[in-house]
Amino acid sequence: MENLNKINDLTGKARWTFQWLQRKTTQQRENYFESVMNFEKDLRTKKVAKFFEATGKLPTEDFKSETREEENLYYVAKRADSELNKIITIQLQSLKEAEDYFNGKLLTIISKLQGFGMLEPNINLTSDNLEISDQGVDFWIEATKIIILDVNGSRYSSSNSKIEKVGRVHARMVWVNCYDKASHWRFITTLKKQTTKPLSDINCER
Repeated sequence: MENLNKINDLTGKARWTFQWLQRKTTQQRENYFESVMNFEKDLRTKKVAKFFEATGKLPTEDFKSETREEENLYYVAKRADSELNKIITIQLQSLKEAEDYFNGKLLTIISKLQGFGMLEPNINLTSDNLEISDQGVDFWIEATKIIILDVNGSRYSSSNSKIEKVGRVHARMVWVNCYDKASHWRFITTLKKQTTKPLSDINCER
């Protein structure tokens, strides 16, 4: 997959942060994969059902169409039925594509954090989870660094150092309900002050 090389090329703080984000979004990844698997099977099952509702027959039965519409329904349903016989193979391929999609979104977060100057070796990242549920994830990523004060050349100690805030990123994953493709997560990452906007489902634009 196209993002695999990008992941393998990550080093240092970027690699650590990517793995950290993977652990944080494990449940959301599972939710998305389940959606992909269900979509692939339901899509084909509905095509077979649509043909049966229109003709009272299954695509495996002998059928002579009387209209062009029935003929089209028959060939669509026949192909869908054939694909249902190898649905595990189809789902497996779709899961690979889904994993690549999800990893691509995490790589986008990494890119943004780099742009915000938050992945330097001396930066410490912490996370404050505001809300995690089946509907979405809403949390803050805070970056800080230790500043050593120049006190007569003395060595580091808590008395001659201070913690400086580098920035705070609002990371959000919102579940998008779709009909013509698998429902999925929309990722939003912004450097800003805390928002009071509630987490909610949104629908795909068709």
